[in-house]
Amino acid sequence: MNGAGEGARWAMHWDEVAVFDANSASIGFDEYELMKAAGEALAGEVAKNSGEGDVLFLCGPGNNGGDGFVAACSASLAGNRVSVLSSHESSKTMISSRAREMAAKELPIHVWPETPEGDWTLIVDCLLGAGGPAEGTELRPPIIEVTNWATSTGLPVISCDIPTGLGGPDSLQPIRTVTFHSPKMGMSESGCGEIVVSDLPWPAEVRNCGVGDANRYPSMDSEASKGDRGRLLVVGGGPYHGAPILSGMAAARSGCDLVHVAMPEQASSRTKWPPSLIPEILPDSEFLTLESVGTLSSFVDSGRSPDAIVIGPGIGREGDSMEAVREVLSVSASKSIPLVIDADAISALPKGEWPPGLIGVAT
Repeated sequence: MNGAGEGARWAMHWDEVAVFDANSASIGFDEYELMKAAGEALAGEVAKNSGEGDVLFLCGPGNNGGDGFVAACSASLAGNRVSVLSSHESSKTMISSRAREMAAKELPIHVWPETPEGDWTLIVDCLLGAGGPAEGTELRPPIIEVTNWATSTGLPVISCDIPTGLGGPDSLQPIRTVTFHSPKMGMSESGCGEIVVSDLPWPAEVRNCGVGDANRYPSMDSEASKGDRGRLLVVGGGPYHGAPILSGMAAARSGCDLVHVAMPEQASSRTKWPPSLIPEILPDSEFLTLESVGTLSSFVDSGRSPDAIVIGPGIGREGDSMEAVREVLSVSASKSIPLVIDADAISALPKGEWPPGLIGVAT
């Protein structure tokens, strides 16, 4: 894998691209500048691999196709004969439509099933990117028709951001994939060829929580029933009672249907409980001890078993609280319940390693 610049990078979920794009737009950054940067980076890689040979761009209806329209007109390919085949009559986003209009001023755009003629040496796949169907999903017409035709040519392919159909039965098999900012989940050399990571000029602030982060959560279903959006158990409190309440309220406000908050008796009695939270009183008086582990285990095994657990807010480190936390971690791992380990509970984790079988994150 080549490329990647400075700053924290991780394998991005496909939907995170939309999060970053929306955060960027909300602070006034022109999304078209991002598309131009992606297109120019793609064109540079295409130029390296095509020499002076003819190049065919396959452009889809979304922003991945927009990247392709920009790249097809790049000065990097001034020495190449470039053809463009679009899968759809029009583009579906404002910035991809803008890129298409700009490209149409310089190149003829052929629309499937009309195919251009050329003695191509390379095909550039810009059909579907991070905004396309989930990994492993079967492609639908006309995209599948275009990919089948492209495969039948036997020509080498370079993919833009994510190979079209990655992980599915109809995927294009590129020799190289030019992806942006960081690799995406599911990418490997077996499905993507050589992976080249190119930076985008996203402002650093896009990593901060912004309006785009709302896209991380499933949209509301008007016909949903209570509990369809999950059940959460918050285990905390003892010396402090505010932190577990704030954690529970944050979960409820983000859309979780049923939020249970379990605290020792004294912490619970000091609390003014909001109606959106369900109190679960632990047998401990002042702070979490091993005595409460059985109660929590019974809750997990009951018909109210949580879909996830948060442990640690306001919990402190008194007595054997950390040993009790370790037992809860073990219960969570045995039941494959995702866990958020917060605040003092992080001290219960083994140093330098993650507990085997535990699904979760430390915050």
